[in-house]
Amino acid sequence: MIRRPGRLGLVRLKDWVCPLVPRTVIRTQQKEGYLERLGRYIERNGLRAGLVEERPWEYRFCSAGAYVDGKDDGLVAVARHPVWGDLSMKQPKRRRAYAAFLFDDADAREDDPGFKSTKDVVGDDAFTANTRRDNGRSTSRGQGRRRLTGK
Repeated sequence: MIRRPGRLGLVRLKDWVCPLVPRTVIRTQQKEGYLERLGRYIERNGLRAGLVEERPWEYRFCSAGAYVDGKDDGLVAVARHPVWGDLSMKQPKRRRAYAAFLFDDADAREDDPGFKSTKDVVGDDAFTANTRRDNGRSTSRGQGRRRLTGK
């Protein structure tokens, strides 16, 4: 895990990099909803990109297959998923519930705009208002100016 002040970690998948997840998200009541939505958004990338036709878990670089099959693979330990174990007491129901979660199109459409832009706070009205109040702004600071190099 990469440690930086005010940040939790970095998600890196081949050439795709997700910004660090702010600690403020992890510490609040938004934790479960935000991380679940982020997970669904990532799992549906192959479907959204047209790399698979129907099922997100058919995309070979997607971890959803391990959860829908209920079997660990080389990268995924199914039991360590933060929500998967809470879906049901019995594994077949858990697997069906996870697949249904991925196919909840109404919720998935809601997720898309929030994760396409990393410039604003993602969450309900109370959460975004509190974050803006606590941080004094709703967007992250830019990288700043490049240093001029003299030749």
